[in-house]
Order: sequence, then structure tokens, then C-alpha cells
Amino acid sequence: MNTPYDARRNSRGGRWLLVAAVGLCAGNTLWAADKPIGANLTVGAAGLSTEAAAQTLQGYNYVLKSGNDGLVESVAIAGENGSGAGNAVAAGRAGEKTPGPQADGATAGKTLMSKNMQGKEAIAALGANLPAVAAAHGMTPERFKEVLEQDATAWIDVTGRMYYVETPPPPQAPELASGTTDTASAAATAAPLDLNQTFKLHSRPGSNRVIYLDFNGQTITGTAWNNYAGKATLEAPAFDLTGNPALFDDTERARIQYIWQRVAEDYAAFNVDVTTEEPPAESLDRSGWTDPSYGTRALITKNVLNCACGGIAYVGVFDYPSTSYKPAWIFYDNLGAGNEKYVAEAITHEVGHNLGLNHDGTTSVAYYQGHGSGATGWAPIMGVGYYKELVQWSQGEYPNANNKQDDFSIIQTHGALVRPDDVGNTTATATTLSGTVSGSTVSIDRTGNIEQRGDVDLYAFATTGGPVDLTVYPAARGPNLDVSAELYDSAGTLVLAANPADSLSASLSTTLGAGTYYLKIDGTGKAATATHPGYTDYGSLGQYRLTGAITQEATAPASLQPPVVVASGSPLTGFAPLPVSFSSNGTTDDGTVVSYRWDFGDGTAANEPNPLHTYSNVGTYTAKLTVVDDAGLTASQAVTVTVAPDPALTSLRVSQVSIGLITVNKVTAAKASVTVTNGKGRLIPNATITGKWSSLVNTNARAISNSSGVATLLSPPTKAAKGTFTFSVTGISLPGYTYEPATNAVSAVSISR
Repeated sequence: MNTPYDARRNSRGGRWLLVAAVGLCAGNTLWAADKPIGANLTVGAAGLSTEAAAQTLQGYNYVLKSGNDGLVESVAIAGENGSGAGNAVAAGRAGEKTPGPQADGATAGKTLMSKNMQGKEAIAALGANLPAVAAAHGMTPERFKEVLEQDATAWIDVTGRMYYVETPPPPQAPELASGTTDTASAAATAAPLDLNQTFKLHSRPGSNRVIYLDFNGQTITGTAWNNYAGKATLEAPAFDLTGNPALFDDTERARIQYIWQRVAEDYAAFNVDVTTEEPPAESLDRSGWTDPSYGTRALITKNVLNCACGGIAYVGVFDYPSTSYKPAWIFYDNLGAGNEKYVAEAITHEVGHNLGLNHDGTTSVAYYQGHGSGATGWAPIMGVGYYKELVQWSQGEYPNANNKQDDFSIIQTHGALVRPDDVGNTTATATTLSGTVSGSTVSIDRTGNIEQRGDVDLYAFATTGGPVDLTVYPAARGPNLDVSAELYDSAGTLVLAANPADSLSASLSTTLGAGTYYLKIDGTGKAATATHPGYTDYGSLGQYRLTGAITQEATAPASLQPPVVVASGSPLTGFAPLPVSFSSNGTTDDGTVVSYRWDFGDGTAANEPNPLHTYSNVGTYTAKLTVVDDAGLTASQAVTVTVAPDPALTSLRVSQVSIGLITVNKVTAAKASVTVTNGKGRLIPNATITGKWSSLVNTNARAISNSSGVATLLSPPTKAAKGTFTFSVTGISLPGYTYEPATNAVSAVSISR
């Protein structure tokens, strides 16, 4: 029978279990403690579930301590029931280690401070560890100290990892409530919303770097944030503007799409997929430093961390092979009650921290709020972007900047590389400007992207002479690109240029003589004036829309024929990620082919005849090659690529088994720890491992792998003086997976006493 006791939490949040364990079974345990208990016993069963320990210790008197996660921290066996032995005094808790920075082997995984700290207190507490911690964050010790001393929002956790607790914005509206740059730009570039696609939006489908905008709510366990909040489980509610968390109405769906548009624009220069569709875990959570697929979750929710902040995020963890320091939190209820611009700016900012960036401030303030007004009112993304229309990445070129980080360089070191160029930047690689023909007028409507400083997009077109009207608009919401447009003739002479001082769009309108011309689109800055400090072209990147009309002959001469296209690829089937070599070899024309464009069917493209492209996600894709000749005639051919899931991702194997002994008061048990991975080496949680103990004891065993892929199985205890404990894995199961025992690194282990 079970003996009842009163429960009491100890001062560190764990619990003690004092039990006379006759007939004790899982689910029937009694929490108890009649006084605080001392600490002097080695922890032998740490990491077991209380249920597993209780099943194993039937028939014994013992004292057991567990944490809030339900796992055993210590256990002491006093003797068998009825032996007369009293319950022993149990141990202190096992040392807790959280993964630390990869860059610092000396401090990784170590507890460096007694609590989370900021400012000079953190500097003093880090002591001799500070240079290594600074290096792990890509900073010199001097710069690291400067950040902590100048920025009250910067904190260091107990493992030496930096995070920022953001000051929420005051109740001040952006300059334009709609968040658009100007009426003309919005009208020209805004596309109608398909609200049914709200949770299927992708900026770069197929990219193996992902920024997931999570508006759906999430349960967070096992992270540094749980330690921060002092809660084993954090329930983050869904984005909700109407008081009905169970349903996203049209207003909320539209708001989500507009927020996504802004964040996608901020990251348009990078080969990352900003998405509202939850990706599979293997596309978001990095399993190791060689895993090419990873990203971060931006969790848009209410303030469940009680931090009086607009957001909170760790620094430099985007590419870190652990979920301990994620997600990045964005608290919409502290951001103008879900204001579109506020929330979007906060998302980009917090993910920027994950990508290694610190705050853009000045010598007197932690956040630089920008300068100027209207369409060219400017602010840095890592400062405060709530109140300016043009918010860009920066390298500290604004007045009194205290942060000279090269944002683009830092972001790339954490895995978000610059995306491939979509349009050629020389006359030899220029993309032919084509459109809808009506009589002698060709109507133009196409989109493009400026990927990096120094990139230009060059378009070629021929005209028989007549009017030409072209306008280039930046993104409708939250543009990063200030457009410069220039028109050149075939000799390279500048014909016309547009770069308005107070607008981000640029228009060219003139009458041309017959000939070939080139349109050059570039990102530009704004020259400083007495009233506006200006900005450089450093962050003037992103999406644009080109519209207008040019004059050509009504029809091509009858003697001219379009190209004959031959498109091929190898291999056209395989497992993800699948690299495919595409070829245009065999393509012919009666003149000269002037451009090649491959649309890979996954949202990416290349302007070269024989590209190599990797498909990261499972699916069937249509890769289309379009060829343009010197007469402006086009032709296309497509090939189908089928990408299947890699069976290694859903296979189960034992990668490691360790075994040890636990001896207390001449009673001995063995503990086997089984590590489960898939065929790619990714640790697999929640798998059921079955096994058998033999030799000295004989019984079957069963356990579930934890978040680290490890299952712990305890043998029955014995008083035998000598003998061998042998543990053999007999099976592993998990829905959707297949156990492949032939691939096990080891299946059985033994230990003798």
C-alpha cells in the first residue's frame, strides 16, 4: 500500500518524493517532503522519468528528487520494505548544461554566471571568460564591453549568450498609417490579396534557409526561454486582433499578408524563404554543423514572458544547431495592438539579432530613430524603424553611429547568403525587355530584385522609333530600394536618367530614334542637405516593379524565325536535396541568341545557359528554359524534375549505447542510455525503444527518447555481489519512421561488477 505524505516544493523548483514503494506503479506516485533535505549523495539515476524509476524501485524504501520537467535529479535507496532502514537523506541536483557558443570551446555548455545579467555587472561576472564569450559573438572584448555598458537592452544569460530585451514603441502612429511609401507607388505595385493563401506564403520557395513567421501560436518547452521565464512550458497564443483566438478573420488574414510582404522585402536580397507556412522540423531545426537546412521561428504572440518589451531574441543563433535559443519573440500586443508596420519592423529586427546583429544606436541612445520625412525619411533596421518609411540595413553611416557592423556581411556569416542575380548587369548578359504586343506598342510589366550593393539590372530592347515610357517602383509596403533608372543607347551613351530627390520610384519618358537601347536599374542613396543627413546606397536593395510601354514594329519580318530550344537536365529524379545540372545545348537560332532564362519552378531562376540548381524540398517541379534572340523572338521548353523524400530521413537506427552502474547501500542496478538518430544523423525524440536485460537480471524494458534523442532504461536492482548486466536493443518505433537494425552502430552492451 502507498503511504500518504504532504507535498512541498523546495527553493529551486524541484520536488522530493519520499516513498515506501510496495506495489508502486507508474501514475501512482506520491510527492512528499516533511522538511528541506540536504545534499551529499551522488546522483546515479539522473535523467530518468519518475515513472521509470518508480517501476524499477518497487519493493524498496527510497527518497527521490525530480525537477519541474518530471525527470529524476537524485535518488537514495534506504533498503527493502520492512527492513527497518530509514529513508536516506538525498542529494543535490545534477549540474545543468545548456549548449553554448560554437566559437568558444572553452565556455560552450558551461554555466558562467549565477543569473542573467546586464551592463557592468555582467562584465564583472564574466571575468576571465569575457574574451572567449566576446569572440563567440564576433566581437572584440572592447566592443563587447562597450555594447553592455552603452545598451541597457543587452543582457547575458548564465551560459554567456547575449540577448536583447526590446523597448516597446510609445503610442505613436507611423507617418503613413497604411505603411505605403506613396499613393502612386502603392497603386502601381500592390497586388490583390488571396486570403486563402495567407498561411502558404513563400518569398523564396525551395531555399534551404527559412524564416518562419509563426502567427498560429506555439507551445515552447526545453529552451533558454523557459529558464528565463521560470516555466517548464510556455503557451504562446495565436495572433488575435478580434478577441476570437480560434478563427482568423479576413482583417487578420490581410494584416498577416501585409506584415509578410514587409518582412519578405527586408530579406529580399538574401537567399532565404520568408514564409507563413510552417516548415517541417528538419527544414528549420539544424541537426549539426554540417546540416545545410535550417532557419529560425519568429513567434508573433502576446507577451507571455512578462518582460515589458516589444520583442526579445538571442544574438547569432540562426545557424546554431540547437533550438535552445529560439524562437525570436515578437509581442504584437505591445506593438500598437498589432500595428502592421510596428509588427513587421519588430520581426525583421528580432530575426536580425538571430543573424548576429547588434543595435544601431548613437553615442547617446541605444536605438537610432532615423532622420528625414516622407518617402525618403530614413532609419536603420537595427535601430528604430517604426516612424520612417525607408528602413534599411546599415553599416553605421548615419550621424554619431556607435555600431559599424556591416549588416550584410554579418548576416551571411550566419548562413543567409545573398541570393543569385536575377538579371544580367552587362550588355552581353542583359535581359531582353519583352511584354504584351498590341500593334506597334509593347506593354511592359515585370518584377525584379537588386540583390547587393554594386548590382545593377540591365534590360535591352529594340525600337523602330517612337515614344518610350518606363517607370520603376519599389515594393508597395516597407520598401528598401531607392530606385535610380538610366537609359543608354547601343554606343553606351547616356540618353536619360531619373533619380528624384524625394521619391523612391523613377520614371523615364522620351521619344527615341530607331535602334537598340539599354535600361539600367540600380539602388541609390540620397545626398545630404542642410535639413537631411541623407543616406548611401548601402542598404538600397530589394524588389521593384517595371511598367510602361516601348515602340517596336508591329510584327517581325516573315523571314525571321524564333529559336529552336533544347532543354535538358540530369538527374531529373532523386532524393532531396537534389542537385540538377541543366543544359541548353542543342538550342539553335537563325540569328543570335541574346539571353537564356531558366525558371526552376520553385520560385528561383537563373540567367545562364547551363546552370546548376539544387532542389531542397520534396515535390514535382517544371523547369522552363526561355530563349530570346536578337530579333526579340522567344521560345521555351520545359523539363520535369521529381524530388522524392530521402528514406534516410525517416529511418531509425541506434547510434550509441552506453551503460553504467548505480550502487546504493549494496543494491546495484544498471542504466543503459540509447541514442536514436535517423539515417542522416539527426537526433530523434519521442521514439519508443524496447530492449532486454539479461545475464545477471532478466526482464524486458521500454523507454521514450527525450529531446536529445536519448532513452534511458534502468535494470531491476539486485544484491548479487558479482555478475554481468547485458542490455540488448530489440526494437525502435515511431509513427512515420522505419527501424533499420542492420544500420545500428551498436545493439548490445554489457558491464560487470
